[in-house]
Amino acid sequence: MVPSIHPNCILSDPLFLHVVSDEMPSLLSVLKHNASLSAREAGFVAVFAGATNGIGLATLKVLTVSLVSPRFYVIGRSKASFALHIAALRRSNPSVSIHFIETEIALLRNVIAVCENIIRREPHVDLLYMSPGSLAFGGPHLASYCNIVPGCS
Repeated sequence: MVPSIHPNCILSDPLFLHVVSDEMPSLLSVLKHNASLSAREAGFVAVFAGATNGIGLATLKVLTVSLVSPRFYVIGRSKASFALHIAALRRSNPSVSIHFIETEIALLRNVIAVCENIIRREPHVDLLYMSPGSLAFGGPHLASYCNIVPGCS
């Protein structure tokens, strides 16, 4: 059963219902769907956790050029590192609104703060895109967690 989803949400589109049923959509279906994005009403809101590179950034780029006046919240560790991407996205769609929220989302208190920040600004979110990458080589890096983990040194 498919959960109830906001009517403007991309996930409510037939293409994405294939994901729920484990069917792979055809390339033609994907291209048709992407072409239909520009017909959506202005003001689509998306939150990206993990869009500073890779597939997350590629998704952000496609949605930027495909939607009318979208509002995007990008959560990442370095606003300075992402500044060139913000400039390029704004050149590709001057009506886009991009808010970079600089934080470390591996810490739950930061996730809560980000959610509160977005809730204050937006009455709804149409898409939550979560693709944060993290692979700690050489064991865990506990330095930033020690203030919340009892007995950590």
